[in-house]
Parts: sequence; structure tokens; C-alpha cells
Amino acid sequence: MKEAIYQRIKDLAASSTPDQLAYLAKSLELIADKKTISNVVQMTTIKEIIDALQGRLKDLAANSTPDQLAYLAKALESIVDKSAVSDIVQMTDGKLKELLNAARSHLNDINTNKATSISSITAAKTDSVNEINKLRDNSLNTLKASSDSHISLLDTRKNANIAAINSISNTNSHCWPVK
Repeated sequence: MKEAIYQRIKDLAASSTPDQLAYLAKSLELIADKKTISNVVQMTTIKEIIDALQGRLKDLAANSTPDQLAYLAKALESIVDKSAVSDIVQMTDGKLKELLNAARSHLNDINTNKATSISSITAAKTDSVNEINKLRDNSLNTLKASSDSHISLLDTRKNANIAAINSISNTNSHCWPVK
């Protein structure tokens, strides 16, 4: 349906008077919303209509009365709102390539930053794990040394107590009469 309206606006633009041109431009402004402009085919259609309206506007401007110029100014105001569509459609291959290269460069920068960040995080994680392992090993070694020292002390005391008991036992066995 919109395509038919677009075509009718384009056809009427070729032979319109200034006041009709203003109405046609306003009609285009009202029906060509941002959602349709996002479609490349619609952008091309709208660009063709804008070109037709602008062409007629130029033709009429040369010999227009002040009243007609007011209509033409209103038409121009309505057309200018949609001129971004025309700019996008008329981009040269060089400009599109430039934009594409800029987008690729930006994506490469993002990927490089991502790789650098992941590398930094991995290095920090590795350093943290190594430090944790080092602290664990040091704590275990300190605990083992302390444990060994206490066990050695207990063994020494045990042996001393056994020797004392044996000594008392040997001394007492001589003192008791044998029956």
C-alpha cells in the first residue's frame, strides 16, 4: 500500500504547483517513518521521491511568487527531514568502504583489548594460584617441622620416663625379698 502511495507522490511531483508540492512533501514526511526508512529498498524508493520533489522545487523556485515561495519553503522543510535517507543511499562505494574499514578497525581493537584483558586475567590468576600454593607449602612445612619437633620431644620424654620406670623397677626388685 505504501509503495503505491510513494509512486503516486513521485508521479504527482513532476507536474505539481508549489502548494501541491508542499502537500506532497508533507505527505511523504507523514508516511515515511523511521521504521520504513531502515529498510534499504524503502530508502531507495524514498530517495527517488525526494529527488523528484527536489527537482520540481528547483524548477518552481525560479518563477514563483512570494506566496508560492512560502509553499516551496514548507515543502523544503518537509523534504529536509528525510534528506538523511538520500545521503545514505547516495554514499559512494569509497565512503561505504571507509565506514566498513572503520567498523573493522573498531572490531579489531575490541578483539585486541579482549585478548589483552584475558591474558592479563590469566596471568593474575596464575600468579594468585602460585602464591596460594607457595603459602600452603610454607604453612605445611612449618606445621610439619613443629609437629616433628613436638613428636621428638614426646619421644625423648617417653624414653626418659621408660628409663626412669625401668631404673626404679630394677632398684626395687633388689630390695624386695624373694619368697
